[in-house]
Amino acid sequence: MMKKMLAAMLAGIIAITPAAAYAGVVPRQQQEETASGESAAESAEAEAGEAAQESSREEAAEESPEKVISDVGDGVWVTDIRLGIKKEKQLRDEQGMTLAKWDEALAERKEQGLAAPLTKVALFAADPDAEILEDGDGVYFIGRNEAFPSVSCAEDAYELAWRLIGLLGGSKATDLQLWSELQANGTTVYSFQEIRGNAEYLGSTIKIAAGEDGTVTGVFSSLGFEGSSEEYEVNADVPHVTQAEAEAAVAEKLAADGVKAEVHTDLTDRIAFVDVTLAEALNLDDPQEETEPLLMFWVVYTDNPDTEEAAAYPLIANYVSLDGTYHHSLPVAFAGDADSLCGYRRQNVFDGMTADTWTGEITDIDGNKITVTLPVMYSEADGKWYLGDVDRKIAVADFAEAVYGENHEIKLIGSDTNDGWDNEDLFMLHNYISAYEFYKDMGWNGPDGRGTEVVILKGLCTSNGTPYENACSIGLLEGLQFFGYAPYNAEGNPLSLVKGLDVMAHEFTHTFTGTVMNTNLYKNDLGAINEAMSDIMGNLVEQILDATDDTTWLLGENTGHTVRSMSDPHVKQQPEYVWDLFYGPKVEKLSDVNDHGGVHFNSSLLNRIAALLCLEHEMSQEDAVAFWTMTAMGMTPATDYPKMEALLTWALEESGLEDYQETVSALVEEEKLSLTEIPEELPEGQEMVTLELPEGGAFENPEDWAMVGFQIDTDLLTKLAGTAWELIEQLQEDPEASDEFEEFLTELLENLEMKENRLDLDLEGLLEDKKEDGIITGIADVLSDFSGLLTQYTSWPSVDGNVIRMVQKPYPTMYLLISVKESGTKITGVAVLLGDHWYDIGRIVNLLQEDDKEGEKDEESEGLFSLVLALAKELIVNTVSDRIEAGISSIFFDEEEEAVETNEESSVVCLPADGLESVVPAAS
Repeated sequence: MMKKMLAAMLAGIIAITPAAAYAGVVPRQQQEETASGESAAESAEAEAGEAAQESSREEAAEESPEKVISDVGDGVWVTDIRLGIKKEKQLRDEQGMTLAKWDEALAERKEQGLAAPLTKVALFAADPDAEILEDGDGVYFIGRNEAFPSVSCAEDAYELAWRLIGLLGGSKATDLQLWSELQANGTTVYSFQEIRGNAEYLGSTIKIAAGEDGTVTGVFSSLGFEGSSEEYEVNADVPHVTQAEAEAAVAEKLAADGVKAEVHTDLTDRIAFVDVTLAEALNLDDPQEETEPLLMFWVVYTDNPDTEEAAAYPLIANYVSLDGTYHHSLPVAFAGDADSLCGYRRQNVFDGMTADTWTGEITDIDGNKITVTLPVMYSEADGKWYLGDVDRKIAVADFAEAVYGENHEIKLIGSDTNDGWDNEDLFMLHNYISAYEFYKDMGWNGPDGRGTEVVILKGLCTSNGTPYENACSIGLLEGLQFFGYAPYNAEGNPLSLVKGLDVMAHEFTHTFTGTVMNTNLYKNDLGAINEAMSDIMGNLVEQILDATDDTTWLLGENTGHTVRSMSDPHVKQQPEYVWDLFYGPKVEKLSDVNDHGGVHFNSSLLNRIAALLCLEHEMSQEDAVAFWTMTAMGMTPATDYPKMEALLTWALEESGLEDYQETVSALVEEEKLSLTEIPEELPEGQEMVTLELPEGGAFENPEDWAMVGFQIDTDLLTKLAGTAWELIEQLQEDPEASDEFEEFLTELLENLEMKENRLDLDLEGLLEDKKEDGIITGIADVLSDFSGLLTQYTSWPSVDGNVIRMVQKPYPTMYLLISVKESGTKITGVAVLLGDHWYDIGRIVNLLQEDDKEGEKDEESEGLFSLVLALAKELIVNTVSDRIEAGISSIFFDEEEEAVETNEESSVVCLPADGLESVVPAAS
């Protein structure tokens, strides 16, 4: 019982949704390319079977890869929505400009911009009603203004950015780099990123949006955002070296090493990557909570002096950081190839692969068989098939091998005979390609819009093999876009997450939004909005491709465990508005326990707006896609909930959906998105429970802890008690019904379980054959509410210190404190509040975990386990007995039931902290 309770609690803390995406690429490691699967020599041993395999391959369906998902809404949708992205190199190549000429042109534009600054005075002079919005970090939005010049290219936007730099909080010394040019439905968004020292200053972004006629429609800024990478060790005072100085540094390094090689000054480029390896980024034993910034480098090309290596790699790419420090070198095939631009020798998983297909049946969560044709890859080298798509450059590989393996090899999932594929893997690929094609039909090529190769890692887990029951977008590492999923739980049962198209489209969207935002700072409001954007697009993809029967905007309804209800968040224990029931407070330090500041809890605030716009206000699905993709284009890394109204208003105008302005404004107000302070009053029937944790000891790192409340609805409990008595009376009058009722009750109890943090009953199945039975149907209405008898609330220490605040209903509650490690897979501390005292039960949990490993309970753990159950029983009986007695008395004696004492006025309940000083984290 306790173990199941703790497991259910952890499932509530660790949402079955993506973790933060890491952006960037990885240098340093110079591994040789590894062949996928078995070697050619090994395959030669199976020469006798090759003929049969070749025959099987030739007989496979000849349907082209573009049509392999025809069973999901034909895999395409007809739309006029157009999206696109261009990076700096592509922009200058289109103009036939070298890097030196490009920098020279931008430097001239900068001087012109600084010479003609635009101030508030100038903007208000041009337009007395100018929209200039500010928060504590400065101006974050400027609307249309007559003072703005026409912007028809990236250079025009660059000049305007410098005209506004003082108003937006920058100065002449600000290093502003053109990051990308985004296209969305006729609007062009020019995105600029601040660089400090040698690195991207996380969160510090300027975006300038212009229409097709060059009219500037909006300026978005998070320049100097205080939540950016101030802690990252960069020296902003070190001047950047010029291209010539970087080339001189390479020549000096070559001379010092005694190497004779020509420096090709006409090829020098500039790139950015994250100095983190795939293994470092994805190690779930020691998860990386903070986003790493991109580091900036000059890339200087020289001849490859190694004549043998030069046959395949004629050039050496030399990487020099902006402060002039020589970093590393890499043999490359040609200047500007994928390896040289990511600073890393990528594992070329598609080399030697030819496109093929597999046709067969996959089974959904309800056991339905679906016939599909999916792409696979065939390797001539070893005569094996591999799960992936040569044309779209998507491959499926083993997570544990890539992260924990000795060589961190991307080992592809393969088959000797193009059959026997795992159902979960097939369903995952099927849905991922569906999402891929949905975005491609809008002009967005691959998850990052640039067609970067994709590797989907199967089997998310810790180093000891414990599954991380999730699906996630990982981001750009080592020159590849990574995603991940766990097909099975620790018991070997299918998780079925990937069977939901909304789930896979959710993950795909994470990379889309992360790309157009420059960087996603995955915490608090910023992460919640990012999660919401993925939920919104996930649902729209699923609905438009006709892959669901759901009409209420659920997420994961086709996976066997619906994780969110976007139209009715309370159903899945999420808030409807800021500081509502289930709201997750903002945090200073991130952890899996505090859900990075409630990113999965608080996603409902934007989700509900999206759902209601379509369900209650008749926004079409295609209009919704246009609206929300435009919203993403205007987002900066610092776009939080208070900034959303201005952004949504702009996105509606840009999408031609101005008729929804009043509706959206009303929904924003209803969600209380602008509320930034802790409310002084709460609605009737709610209370705020607070607990101040002691400093030091087990709570030295308060971000590792969360408080969980299991709350009993005493009104419903009384109703159930009354129904029980009525049943007893009916059974006394009809003894023949007792046997049937006993059978039904036994079946009911077997089906009662904690599911998704609530008590769950499969009533529909239980009542299917008993609809005509008066006694059974008489209690159906009560039993249908039984899942609400026990509700879980979760909260954690917020940004203002060690105080936990939790908004809940005024019902009896059992409180637990819990800490976990290893990405939520290992319980490391538990305390329970009984009366006015907290009791440390971490040792009991450890013993139970050890017993679980051994497969049996020893006497000591059995005794401790019984003690905890007794304490919990005492708590529940003491807190609800009076309420039960009142309810039953009204039945027995026909007395009017006394009204339940509810929270007529807002109140704050302070929990005692007695006993917490003695709590210690459980031993590892």
